[in-house]
This record gives sequence, C-alpha cells and structure tokens, in this order.
Amino acid sequence: VGLVLGSTSFSIQLYQSALAAYGIFTTAKDLGKDASVLQAQLLIQEQLLRRWGDGLGLTKTEDELDERLKSETSLFNAVAAALSNIKLILLDADELKRRYGVEAMDEITDQGHLLSELAATQLLDGETLLRKHEKRQEDIEKTYKKLSIMKKLRWAIRDKERFEALISHLSKFNNGLYSLIPPVEAKILAKAVAAELLRTTDLGDRKSTRLNSSHIT
Repeated sequence: VGLVLGSTSFSIQLYQSALAAYGIFTTAKDLGKDASVLQAQLLIQEQLLRRWGDGLGLTKTEDELDERLKSETSLFNAVAAALSNIKLILLDADELKRRYGVEAMDEITDQGHLLSELAATQLLDGETLLRKHEKRQEDIEKTYKKLSIMKKLRWAIRDKERFEALISHLSKFNNGLYSLIPPVEAKILAKAVAAELLRTTDLGDRKSTRLNSSHIT
C-alpha cells in the first residue's frame, strides 16, 4: 500500500535539509575561541546522521529507499518527526541563542537586516507537515531560504556549556533513529570488506595458486 501519511520524496527532502542545517555550523570558519572541540563533536553527530541516512538509501533515489520507510506508516512518521525536529532546532536562530549559546552576527543587505528576514521565515513542525501534505512544498522553500540566509551570517559560540547541551540533544535524536530503524550496515560492511580484500590481495599470485592447484588435482 505504501505510505499513508507521507511519501518517499518527503523523507529524502527532510533528511537532506537536516544535513544541510548541520553544515551551517560544521563548516563555519570561526565559531569563536577554543570552539574546535565543540565543532568536532557536532561534526561527529552530523556524520552519524549521514551514515544512518546512507544505510537507509536516503542519499540515493526513491527506488533505493529502505522498504521499511515505504511500508510502515508509524515508523515513517516517527522518522519524519525526528528529522523535522533536528531541522527546526538547527534553523531557529532565536532558540540557538537563548537555549544553546550560539549567536549570529547580523549583517545588512539591500533587503534589510538578515536576522529580521530570518525571523520572518517560520518553518512548520513535523506534526503539521504529516497532516497537511499541501504545506510540504511551502516548508521546503522556506527551509532553503533559511539555509541561504544562515550561511551568510557569522556564527559564534557564546556559551560552551549550553552548546554542549545542543550536541547532547542532537545525539539523542541520532541514537533514537539508530534504535528505531537501524540501517542495513551488514551489506555496507560486506562491500567494504570485499573492496579492501581486492585492493590488498595480489591477484597475480592468486591466479598462479589456482593454476598450480588445478595441475595438482
């Protein structure tokens, strides 16, 4: 039957926007004095999410998406809610400043203050997106508008302890996603092992060995 309340393209778009939101901070050139350790911890969470999504086919095409996300509506809804919340946390400048101690330096363009423009672009929560399919395209457009603005701003960590709370919060989402729907890592590992064996094995020697064995038999 497929998804009742969602679509495969929607889950891919949510995943991609969550990763893009991470990228604002993991690729930032200067988050402040002694922020490299915190940035590295955030990078770990980004890579965990990336590996999870790759294992479920969220980095590929809709046809290659994990069947569990296509057939189990309740599972899909939980994943969509988690990805939506990751995106909302990382794209809410006011919340980032108030709760997590990371602040943007405002800049003025021909259109006005970037922070004002950012605040005026409100995203929808996951529950609304699941119930109102027609709102999804609108939210995607707003998401990428926010991402575009936030990439132009300069960010700084003002409170390391509160920023660590952000990392902890994101870590819980990652742990939840891995527990809820583990990626099929066995296949990925098997391919990696096979590739490594091919890379490190002298195929000429193996061929000689097979020929010698055939002569012996």
